[in-house]
Amino acid sequence: MDNQAQITRLHRVWLTVNQMVLDRGYVVAENETTITREEFQNTYGTASGVDRTALRQFFRHKESNSQLYVEFSTNTETGETIGIKPLRAFAATLAEHQCAVGIYVYAGKLSPSASKVALAVAAQHSIELFPESDLIVNITQHELVPKHEVLSKEEKLELLEKYRLKETQLPRILPVDPVARYYGLKRGQVVKITRRSPTKGVGGDGENCGGGMLHAGEDRLKSTEAPRLGELFLFVKRVFWVWFVFFCIWLWSLRNIHSLARREVSAIDPWPCRIHVTMSNLPSQPSRIVSTNPSLSCPVLLPDSAQTYRCPIANMSHLSYFNDPAAGKHLREAYNFSQSVRVGPNIHLSGQGGWNEKLEFSSDLSEHLEQAYLNIETALRAAGVERGWEGVWSVRSYHCPMNEEAFDKMVELNKKYMPNHAPIWTCVGVAALALPPMMVEIEVVAHIQE
Repeated sequence: MDNQAQITRLHRVWLTVNQMVLDRGYVVAENETTITREEFQNTYGTASGVDRTALRQFFRHKESNSQLYVEFSTNTETGETIGIKPLRAFAATLAEHQCAVGIYVYAGKLSPSASKVALAVAAQHSIELFPESDLIVNITQHELVPKHEVLSKEEKLELLEKYRLKETQLPRILPVDPVARYYGLKRGQVVKITRRSPTKGVGGDGENCGGGMLHAGEDRLKSTEAPRLGELFLFVKRVFWVWFVFFCIWLWSLRNIHSLARREVSAIDPWPCRIHVTMSNLPSQPSRIVSTNPSLSCPVLLPDSAQTYRCPIANMSHLSYFNDPAAGKHLREAYNFSQSVRVGPNIHLSGQGGWNEKLEFSSDLSEHLEQAYLNIETALRAAGVERGWEGVWSVRSYHCPMNEEAFDKMVELNKKYMPNHAPIWTCVGVAALALPPMMVEIEVVAHIQE
């Protein structure tokens, strides 16, 4: 590149750099943003072109008083590669003058190791790398680029409060965006973008305006010339995790298949009750009939063919059984049944007859019924029903014989033992009862008052 072309190129880059620094809020001499080519050549030109060391400048921010340092690389050939040494010297200058931000403008290409220097010192200083080719034209002054304004913290809070937004609801701008690099945007900063509308003109006060926030996960320096090894590594890592998840799912399913194939069925039958049904006893549509095993109260759906059905026997260990110490004890030993059982808040009594403590029966019907009611009272109190007959709400009596005398006596005894309420009552006449001397057998259900 000849000297005149180099001067013209650096003059345009110099104007863009000064305008960029000014737009970021730093103090810039007015003549530096309007300097002509002739003035630039007279000030910074030499016999061999431009003195790049003279282009180094320090700028101070208008509000925060922080410093920004701009340096141009000394190489003049666009194809020359810049190594790590110039970048280390640039970082040392930033540390020496306590500059928060540094802009390094280079003409050639950066080596991968040189790009890593900027990342290494990112915690102390923000180093921004710009090739001269990106600064020949000020992109913010192009007619197709809308106006961008970086909002202050107060303006940002006012915007979010006005529209009731969260930061995550704003559109994102990547740090590699040319305008984001021009303004040196950092994570969390919001930019107001004013676009020209063909129908409404230039938007104002939010009209035809848009906003963007720098992506929260991309707060790091990037150079357009630096190889994007980080992005490649991120892509490889994502692909690896996807395949790893699929491999784990496949391995888990394979393990379950093998475990099912090797599982041994226990020889213990968990269905101890078997109900055998034959077609000879079924009507024309047996599949619609529901039968019940009388001993287990287990509903069974009968199919169209003879099969064996099984239902589990419920565990009865949670129930409480009671017997009075006199006749109840003898009946328990002789016939293996209990006088009463508690199911929830109710006491269910088995059939009580007119026996005395020695299991003797009276031949007189009236005395027989009286004794049966006394036996029920005794059994209820033995089961914990302190109110006795006052807690009974269901009565079922079986009579042998069933006549008017027996019925009238039952009505009399019901009124005598339950004067304050009338329970439900079923009175049935039967041909015979369990023991020949028995003339009545009465079942009752009583409620325990907690």
